Amino acid sequence: MEDRHFPTQPLAEPEPGDRIGDVRVLAHVARGGMATVLAVEDLRPGADPDRKLALKLLLPLDGSEEAQSRFRREFRSLSRLHHPNVLRVHEWGMYGDRPWFTMELLDGHDLRVEAEQLQEMPAAERFPRIEAILVQVARALAYVHERGLVHRDVTPGNLMVTAGRKAPASDPSSLPDGSVKLMDFGVVKEAGGDMTAVGELIGTVAYMSPEQITGDEIDARSDLYSLGAVLYLLLTGRRPFQAHTIHGFMEKH
Repeated sequence: MEDRHFPTQPLAEPEPGDRIGDVRVLAHVARGGMATVLAVEDLRPGADPDRKLALKLLLPLDGSEEAQSRFRREFRSLSRLHHPNVLRVHEWGMYGDRPWFTMELLDGHDLRVEAEQLQEMPAAERFPRIEAILVQVARALAYVHERGLVHRDVTPGNLMVTAGRKAPASDPSSLPDGSVKLMDFGVVKEAGGDMTAVGELIGTVAYMSPEQITGDEIDARSDLYSLGAVLYLLLTGRRPFQAHTIHGFMEKH
């Protein structure tokens, strides 16, 4: 992966109308603890005007070597993956000293919102929809695991139900293939790799496997445990375990 530097770019937070590499910022979409996400327009000659793009930009306060390494790892991992249920990434570059990459812009909601909506559905619609979600996430994880990767952060916030594909009128609760997307590979690791020291806690505790909480060696089975915890949320509307501290979750998982 080759960095593309644009030294003339301003270091201030990009605003609508600003240019970053070959894209123009259209709007702010979201801001997390590590990065900000912008809706952007592809300015390259011949670019598809109907393709919706987003740009993920590392926050200036997260410019540590560890944060930059995780950001690079997320792009490298996603750039290897081409599956309808995995977020697709495109290009990498630098905005001053801040790395960015472009990706598909998803229109929809994550499984935290989906879990709330499911509780309002009649059982005849709710359970088939949950099954459809589970199947698509399982396909994404199987694909990721076959390529020697462990996601390590399978949570409702990292799974999105997109609005771009319409369900048939005869079955409004169904989900066409490619409707559910696995996102955020910032803490992904290679199976059997040694990226994280034993005892270090990476991921979202409420959905972690016991071995991940305790910092032991993990493999693909840890992701499946997390998927089971997500399934519990979809079925019941609440997390399988309630606690206020890491030690509290360690006792319950």
